[in-house]
Amino acid sequence: MLCAALAMWGCTSGAQHVTRSQEQTDRANAGQPADVGTTEEAQVAAALRTTAPTTSVPAFVPHLDEILPLPWADFHEMHDPTQDSAGMEITGRLEIEGRCAYIDFLASYETHLEEPKRLVLSLPRGRIQYDPRSNELWVHRRGREVDGPIASGQRISIGGSYGRLRSRPCGNEVIVFTDGIWGCRRWPSMSHPLCEIEEYARLHRVQRDEAQRRFDLFPVLLLALDELREIEDERAAGWGFDHGLKFAAWLWLKGADPPSETAQALADEHDDLEIRIGAVFGYSELLEAQASFADGQDMYLPSDVNDEKSESFELADAVTQSWIDLRENELVVSVDPDRVPRRVATALSAGEYGSYPDIASVPSSLPNDELLATIQRVVEHRLDVPLRVTRGLKVP
Repeated sequence: MLCAALAMWGCTSGAQHVTRSQEQTDRANAGQPADVGTTEEAQVAAALRTTAPTTSVPAFVPHLDEILPLPWADFHEMHDPTQDSAGMEITGRLEIEGRCAYIDFLASYETHLEEPKRLVLSLPRGRIQYDPRSNELWVHRRGREVDGPIASGQRISIGGSYGRLRSRPCGNEVIVFTDGIWGCRRWPSMSHPLCEIEEYARLHRVQRDEAQRRFDLFPVLLLALDELREIEDERAAGWGFDHGLKFAAWLWLKGADPPSETAQALADEHDDLEIRIGAVFGYSELLEAQASFADGQDMYLPSDVNDEKSESFELADAVTQSWIDLRENELVVSVDPDRVPRRVATALSAGEYGSYPDIASVPSSLPNDELLATIQRVVEHRLDVPLRVTRGLKVP
């Protein structure tokens, strides 16, 4: 849903290079160290310069003149820096909560693009300064470059890698190790992501002023949609936003009857809010069907051909997730076809959707698209709502 996407795109200010004060510049020109706030911070910086390990990649130590009068970041998860960036690139939203830093982002799947994910950031020790009063980071890079402020809530990009290691003090979330973190900008950059307004304008091909207008409306329209859903609770089928050239928030109602006078009056108060009718199933019905489906538990696929029987296969062993498509008014089930054994695939092929004289003549494999369509036909008659089976990846 859009509100989930918006939560990932928070952005409070564009990143910029730090400009030293005139006093700092004068001190540097005079051969004096810049004011770093405390003697302890200068000692830490000196220690980093003298104790840096010798590796194939030269250890990076911030230049003393570039250190800001701020404390060094001391989050629960930090690591010794190696290089400017490594691993895959992830774009999301920076969140700083106490001594935990996170990146919230939307995991991109083949069929489902709006599943929010959270990773704990393990940031490079001795390269990040942190202002706890404003929840802003300042990043020291090679070439005596300092990048910031990168504020909590801002859209960021990181280069990093992660596996299955989790952070106990930070909600048991998976840890991503990153040496590269960049805040957003209002203009394109090789490393910095666009800020949320600019990214929205790019994605939906509208001017920045129009993108800003829509962002200003989102909180108001979301509250109105919540109120409308409460008023039309029994008929509410779907809701969302259209983001094309014509922008609209919409509520979809079951049946052909017009909305109640109260609901229509509320909708009339907003130029960009519409009530639509004609859905076949209400949201509550789709929820009940999803609950009864239970991700395929206690739902078995045939695994026999012409009385040559074997153990049945529980669909839950191949289902990755299920969700309700509010725009299409249907239940969507994601299945990993590679998790469906050959004997089950061939039995489906030879069952009511095919005819083979014996098991030896059954094809050795069933194309994934055909397999998913067959599973959909097998399952949908057990549910009383529209069903769409798509492909997903099931992690062991």
